[in-house]
Amino acid sequence: MERRDLTKSQAMRGFVFGSLIFFAVFASTAVPIPLYSTFQSQIGLTNADVSYTMLWYLCGVVLTLLLASRLSDAFGRRRVTFLTVALAIVGCLLFLQARDSFMVFAARFVQGVSAGLTMSAVSALVVDCISRYNLSLGSAMASCGSMVGIMMGSIGVGVLFGATHSTQAAFGVMAVILAVSACGLVFVPDPLAVRASKRSVLKVSVFIPHHAKRAFFIANCLYLATWVTGSFFQAFSSPLAVAELHSSSTLLAALVLSAAMAPSMIGGPLTARLTRKHALWVGIALLCASSIGMACTLAAHATAAFLGACALFSVSMGITNSTSLRMLLVAVEPSQTSAIIGSVNLFAYLGCSVFSFLFGPMVGAWGYTGSLWLLAAVNGVLSVAVLAVARPLK
Repeated sequence: MERRDLTKSQAMRGFVFGSLIFFAVFASTAVPIPLYSTFQSQIGLTNADVSYTMLWYLCGVVLTLLLASRLSDAFGRRRVTFLTVALAIVGCLLFLQARDSFMVFAARFVQGVSAGLTMSAVSALVVDCISRYNLSLGSAMASCGSMVGIMMGSIGVGVLFGATHSTQAAFGVMAVILAVSACGLVFVPDPLAVRASKRSVLKVSVFIPHHAKRAFFIANCLYLATWVTGSFFQAFSSPLAVAELHSSSTLLAALVLSAAMAPSMIGGPLTARLTRKHALWVGIALLCASSIGMACTLAAHATAAFLGACALFSVSMGITNSTSLRMLLVAVEPSQTSAIIGSVNLFAYLGCSVFSFLFGPMVGAWGYTGSLWLLAAVNGVLSVAVLAVARPLK
């Protein structure tokens, strides 16, 4: 595999249109989340069903990252990106036909497959296009672009559903936005000059760089710590707003999810001038403090303070994930971009899958506040592990 030499104009076009597709796909995965309370009343979804929707979504992501994370190495970044958008549209169409929990599970699984391809193929497209000119920008998009997309989708559906009270309108509009975003691929150059063989990528593969095992461990711990908490909000932001913040507003549920996701994009740029070690310290300190803050403010039913704590958590996610991913991208060859991004996301999603299976019983036993305390403890343990391993870093 070899990258094509892109001009700065070509690189920026690839980054911009690739990022728009990245945002659109993850926005589509967020559309059903604020609507779960509506689905509970309309088609009888239970709290257990809501937690299982996240499990089905994660299964789609994990299987894709395990079996097809390098698909774009052989078939081209643009072709696989188009397939990704097509699957996202199929997910929206399945939700339009949802009449029971099985259809919701099927739609979330298809969305998971689309998200898995986005985290590998579209991430690689964005990084390959922009890395020659601004690697930190590419790593920030690859690690946190999904959070911004989720914010866009949740806020958008909150506003649209508040105006129309129609789930059909929400998914229909999202399908149109996805189709329009795919048109941007016309302006995107494929950054690969020489592709890998099809036989080499059509197999189960997990790439762990032998010379960067320490950085790989750090990235996986930090991705897991932040994404497990993020998965909790994706599953329960809507019922949490109803039960703990005493609001049935779809918009408030969307704001909770957005606060926990969107500010992550500014985390990387905020600490770009710090050394890797100091950036990790800042991110980890903020991660632990904000995790405790979310549990405390939710227990007090303080909506504004809770949203603020969620935003600080999101910033910590941006700092930790973009810093650790940048460490890995610097350590591997350009031809290994999709493989390393896919492997990091695979391990993070595997951990999220395990926790998502436990979310339903966890909320049933300890409630939403108790669950956040438990997640804060998990984040603390993983943070200690990272600090121990990161000690030799400069």
